[in-house]
Amino acid sequence: MQGQYLFTDFCNPAVRALSGPMNGLIENEVLPAGQMIFSSFGEDHRGELYVADFIGGAIYRLVASESSAYAQQVQRLYIAYYGRPADPAGIDYWVARLAEVSGAWSADLVDAFANSPEYRDRYGSLDEQTLINNLFLGLFNRSVDAAGLAYYVDLLNGSNLSGLNPELRQSTLAQIALDIANGVQLDTEDARTLDNKLSVATAFTVAIRTTGTPYSNNELSAAVDLIADVNAQASSVTTAQGTIAQMMVTPRPVQSSQNP
Repeated sequence: MQGQYLFTDFCNPAVRALSGPMNGLIENEVLPAGQMIFSSFGEDHRGELYVADFIGGAIYRLVASESSAYAQQVQRLYIAYYGRPADPAGIDYWVARLAEVSGAWSADLVDAFANSPEYRDRYGSLDEQTLINNLFLGLFNRSVDAAGLAYYVDLLNGSNLSGLNPELRQSTLAQIALDIANGVQLDTEDARTLDNKLSVATAFTVAIRTTGTPYSNNELSAAVDLIADVNAQASSVTTAQGTIAQMMVTPRPVQSSQNP
């Protein structure tokens, strides 16, 4: 977070950051508004940055993660592939892996992300058409069109029954999920839906990290439902923020919440 000016206020309790030259400052939200109101910042002898919660009196350490570019890429893939927000440990691990390769999602890295017991337990028995359609439902709240479905099935199998894959390219489902998520057209309902899901997923991961609320197999279903209910409307984000607050336990002191 070096080179950034962090600030907040009681009217908008999100932690925000200013960076760049004086004649072209850029403002970013680095910690979304939630159930806490931060009243002051502090720095220790190691240069670690802390914020104090005005309501609960707890102190939290700020570290780089949830709103960083790499973290947003990881969060996007969690939404596309698992239909849920990332857990703090997961996002930390994959952000570190991405940083090692300068943010390049190689085929091996994507496939390593996808090779998990969670995927096998939840999706291992589904057919190809259902798996692909689930990607679109999870990202955009809509089904894939017939031509797209035929193309992606060909891509999974290295075939060309659709006539849309003459090079006989082949990809894994995780690679397809990443391509779909990264290929959404700007200023469309799909883009607004995905942006809202990313915002909610980021807020959820930050809240889990900050409060120490459990996020294991028992909580996955509620997390999936949270993301599924977010759409292109701003009101769905507001509703989700309220749901997140209800899902969290009382914050524990001196925990890491993540930022750029």
